[in-house]
Amino acid sequence: VSTQSTWVYTLAWTTLKLGNENTNILASGGIRGEIRMFHPANKVCFHEWKPVEKKNTAVNSLVFHTSEPTWLFCGTNDGVVSLWDVGLPTLPTYDGVNPKQLLKLFPGYGDVYNIAWSGHESNWLLAGTAAGLVGWNVEAKKVVDQGSKYRPMMVDFLLPESDKDQ
Repeated sequence: VSTQSTWVYTLAWTTLKLGNENTNILASGGIRGEIRMFHPANKVCFHEWKPVEKKNTAVNSLVFHTSEPTWLFCGTNDGVVSLWDVGLPTLPTYDGVNPKQLLKLFPGYGDVYNIAWSGHESNWLLAGTAAGLVGWNVEAKKVVDQGSKYRPMMVDFLLPESDKDQ
């Protein structure tokens, strides 16, 4: 039986080096505003946290960074896009997972419905919002070097209007 409290809106995969093995990790987000991390091979949810403390804030979209496998981008319905370093779990206890926010972006366009990462070759993070499409060129080196002071420039994509928009 599905209840609203279990609605999952988004899933994202990454591969982490745990011990000597490459291990697939799944992250999910949904209506309860939580991000949950799973180790499918062990059939366990090993960590959960809320990227936003406000009530009634859903996690609408998640995507992992391609060259920094512990970095997770998150889009929420309060209009914020954030970047988290989830840490590296140590088996068998999964210690070492302690999500730290690296970046917080405020497009100011209402709900963030979906985010997409172009990959570390071009570094574009795009967000589909209630008022249109925006993007940032997010450079990993600047995230590390400048920390929370880093503010990538936002690019506003102008979408063509159609007669249906009238």
